[in-house]
Amino acid sequence: MAKVGKALKWMVIVVVVAIVGVVAFNTLQEKVTGPPAQPANVSDLRSLNTALHTYKSKFAHYPDTLQQLGVAPNGPASEQGAGLIGSKLASGVAHGYRYFYTKTAQGYSIHADPGEAGNNMHLFTDESSEIRFQRNKPAERDSAVLQ
Repeated sequence: MAKVGKALKWMVIVVVVAIVGVVAFNTLQEKVTGPPAQPANVSDLRSLNTALHTYKSKFAHYPDTLQQLGVAPNGPASEQGAGLIGSKLASGVAHGYRYFYTKTAQGYSIHADPGEAGNNMHLFTDESSEIRFQRNKPAERDSAVLQ
């Protein structure tokens, strides 16, 4: 009986140490690398990609600004206000990020940069609809793909 009790005691100690190690690792990793991108920011980029491809299908070109994807100021949807995204996202500021849209010869690019000092996760997407990320500096076409 004494051997079973002693073995059980050691198993409990090993499990507790493993749990503490995992928690410590996750805490230290976030302090070093910064917080991950929020689901809302990734969702914003997916919404923008969908809206941009829908706009191109409807009007045969990408818009010049994000505001053109938003709600039309007066009357029905048009090239100047397609009604594909909300006004907050169309303004280029949402969920603690600033979205910088550029129409390019190939299509478009969007840089999403954090507005909060504690966040160092920068995001990028383009006409490929792949979302890319980079820590501590703006993400680009060659940055790692967000999984």
